Amino acid sequence: MSESLAPRRVATAAVGLFGLLAAALAVIGVYGVVSYDAARRSKEIAVRVALGATRRSVLTLVLGGGARLAAIGIMCGEVLAFGIARSARALLFGVEPYDAATYMGLATAFLLVVLAAAFLPAQRAASLDPQQALRNP
Repeated sequence: MSESLAPRRVATAAVGLFGLLAAALAVIGVYGVVSYDAARRSKEIAVRVALGATRRSVLTLVLGGGARLAAIGIMCGEVLAFGIARSARALLFGVEPYDAATYMGLATAFLLVVLAAAFLPAQRAASLDPQQALRNP
């Protein structure tokens, strides 16, 4: 029995490994994009802080950009996953290809991971010194 399931185990392990690698690359990419966007908008954020924006509003601004990016990625991923679910039926055990709980659970988990990746650039932007940011070209 173990020998007959070995090819499926290897395929499942490979798919799982590639899934983790894809998730790690997505998190690194989101971190980079949000960090770049926050750095690019540093003068705007500095003006907002100088005019009285709170730390919380700056965090919300930067995290909102990351959340919008995540929402677009999640919607595209859900559409693609729904489209290829039928062909992946042979690799699924105990889960239907169109299981709503799985789709929602993964979308929620990915959103939380993306927000965690966007939190560091958001904190950096919220602690920005307006005088220093506006003085540098």
